[in-house]
Amino acid sequence: MNGNNGNQRRIVTDRIILAAIRKHMPRATTSEIADEIGLSPQITRYRLGRLEAQGELESETRETGNLWHEI
Repeated sequence: MNGNNGNQRRIVTDRIILAAIRKHMPRATTSEIADEIGLSPQITRYRLGRLEAQGELESETRETGNLWHEI
């Protein structure tokens, strides 16, 4: 047994998130990115917001949600 009761934590780095955005260029939705990196849309949105605050990304708000792209 590995001591974590079968739950595995997946580490998703900023680099992985940025690669997922590039894969869906020119712009990616939160859902597309979440599906690509294997995190929930809520956690993905939080992480994308952090990257935007750091100046790595920009977002555009649409009726259907945010579109993300690298700066």
